Amino acid sequence: MTERIIEMIQSGNKEHPLVKSYIEGSRFYSDFIDMMKFFENKLKKSEYKGIQKKVENSFYTSDIQEFLQCMCELIVIYYLLRRYSENNFNYEPKLCGGYNPECNFMIDDICVNVEVKTPNYSKRIVQEQMDSLKIFPAERIKKHKEIIQELSNIISSNSEQDIIVEELMRLDNKLKDYLLHSQKKFPKGQQYFNILVIALEIAS
Repeated sequence: MTERIIEMIQSGNKEHPLVKSYIEGSRFYSDFIDMMKFFENKLKKSEYKGIQKKVENSFYTSDIQEFLQCMCELIVIYYLLRRYSENNFNYEPKLCGGYNPECNFMIDDICVNVEVKTPNYSKRIVQEQMDSLKIFPAERIKKHKEIIQELSNIISSNSEQDIIVEELMRLDNKLKDYLLHSQKKFPKGQQYFNILVIALEIAS
């Protein structure tokens, strides 16, 4: 079944990240195919079909965020499956009235549930592509908009070039939302250990 994914990529839109990596012969493509083959060998057939469908949907959509969310989820699952494949590993188990985390597995008598969230990188990608001087506040500071504007004025007044200064937006503003939503997916009790993974671009 991985052959279907390979054919999809090799005949896909040349602007797609996976197709680009295939054409350029980068590790992103080869590592992705290795990951898919590992899933096919280790997961139940129905579970692998679920992953394959998710990959195909994220491949054909024009929304880059859906692709990034898919890749983040699969990389975390891949990491865990390589270590806990013999620990009653389940992909997208149905818990808490139909909600499903990415996976769960057993360690001794504890059931470990894992959920993955990916902030929306669409605006960040547009920002990164702009020809501008970018400032990213490492910590949360009061009146940060005024400070950014002041820095912009100082830089502009001391430069012969017309420099655009902009603030890179933080991607951790929805942490509370992620925590609240993940609680709906996680069962409660001493027999459970619940993990929320958030794919942020920077530790802060």
